[in-house]
Amino acid sequence: MGAIESSLVLGCSLAGGRRPTRSYATLQLALMTVAILRKTPTMPSRLFPALLFAIVLGTLMPGEIKDQAHSLLGPQLPWPAVAHFVLFALLGSMSAPGPHWRATGRVLALAVALAIGTELMQTWVPGRHPTLRDVGIDLAGALAGRMYALVRTRLSGTPSTRQTVQT
Repeated sequence: MGAIESSLVLGCSLAGGRRPTRSYATLQLALMTVAILRKTPTMPSRLFPALLFAIVLGTLMPGEIKDQAHSLLGPQLPWPAVAHFVLFALLGSMSAPGPHWRATGRVLALAVALAIGTELMQTWVPGRHPTLRDVGIDLAGALAGRMYALVRTRLSGTPSTRQTVQT
């Protein structure tokens, strides 16, 4: 099981009502960071549903659970904002088929739809409310992840999809 899968399995324990601990959250953030840095710019498509599930689970957890997790993690970092940024950075780092700029548009369009959609769904979640700030953090994460993927592709010498299609 890879780092991202392990992190998501740990994250699913929140849905089972288990109370998160500081060490658990630190481990999850560390695993996700390592996974981001070690993966190639193209995330395997089998991870896409798991990533979407993690984003929806994280953004739609009831306010009481979110507050408990935040209080356990401590006030050093704005953990909800960090989680939004990291999950959407993972989404942004996924490549879509097609030329780089067209693929970037597809990935960012998905990020916009997901950011706005999950924020609007918070209207019906107890203790949560939609904010434009969270949408902005989500989109900043998606853009940062996409830029990382494009730079890594250039530095690795992998031909762009546009070059592959034309040759």
